Amino acid sequence: MQSGNFQRGLHNYLNKHKYQNAHSSDLWAELAAASGEQDLAQFLAGWINKPGYPVLRFEQTAPDSYVVTQQRYLELPPADFQDTSTWWVPFNLQNDGGQVEVTLRPDQQRSEPFRVSPDYFVANADRWGLYRVAYPPSLHRQLVGHIERNGIGVSADRFDSMLESSARKVTPLDYA
Repeated sequence: MQSGNFQRGLHNYLNKHKYQNAHSSDLWAELAAASGEQDLAQFLAGWINKPGYPVLRFEQTAPDSYVVTQQRYLELPPADFQDTSTWWVPFNLQNDGGQVEVTLRPDQQRSEPFRVSPDYFVANADRWGLYRVAYPPSLHRQLVGHIERNGIGVSADRFDSMLESSARKVTPLDYA
């Protein structure tokens, strides 16, 4: 959502509900109306009402093609936890060749294949996404190789994102 649409929706919400009680769905409705995003309530409900967050895992299907899967991550899940819910996850992949945008819907645990440069890519490079990335070992080696060949060669934030996502082992617990 563009900031102007967000501000307009928030302004409309505050004016419509000033000196009154309101519900979160009232805010979502105003934001959706201002932005033209019809699925906004479904998108926000998933992020606000579900515990945990998604971990995205990449799988290479061809030299320049990948799919991504999502799993719920909870630091300390209850012993009988069986929920396999997924989120609406918009994310971007960046490398020297540009950016690819992909969206996982709540009904998808696996994306359609997408094409990206086979040299390396960084998911969530701008760090605006509320998810973790678990790179497979081969992609981790590509990231490290890119840094070794080119020096850092990327912005400090992007480099920090690469290190944070590739060095930290994110392993959702097996709840079954």
